[in-house]
Amino acid sequence: MSTKSGKGRYFEYSGIGYLIVRTTTARSAVPISGATVTIRGAEPELSLIFFSLQTDKSGMTEKVALPSPPKGACEVLGKRPYSLYNIDVHADGYHPQSYRGILIFDGITSYHTTDLIPLHASGFEDNPHENPQSAGQEPHRLY
Repeated sequence: MSTKSGKGRYFEYSGIGYLIVRTTTARSAVPISGATVTIRGAEPELSLIFFSLQTDKSGMTEKVALPSPPKGACEVLGKRPYSLYNIDVHADGYHPQSYRGILIFDGITSYHTTDLIPLHASGFEDNPHENPQSAGQEPHRLY
């Protein structure tokens, strides 16, 4: 995918990184089958990237190929060597989780584990929005 940034500088997302999401409960002891995992590009240049996946019986999604800056882009173009993606995870009977700023590097398979909390375990069964589960990350300080 090639694109121009808002500043008019030409930049290519010609690299490909990979992502596998594992969804569990009980502090990663029990896999959650049938969870919906949504992956979206977190940068304007990647805004059209969208995947909606289901976890298998082991709680894993399939391996997804995602555009990223090519290896060496940092040295050659003075750019950061990764692209950013957001992940939302939903499963019946559990509070949803959202993750922001997941790093994807060219040629690397990233594994992201999410641990969902059952609705009844939080004490907010009637209104899960009173206690939203969000594991958003602070902005990355690498670049």
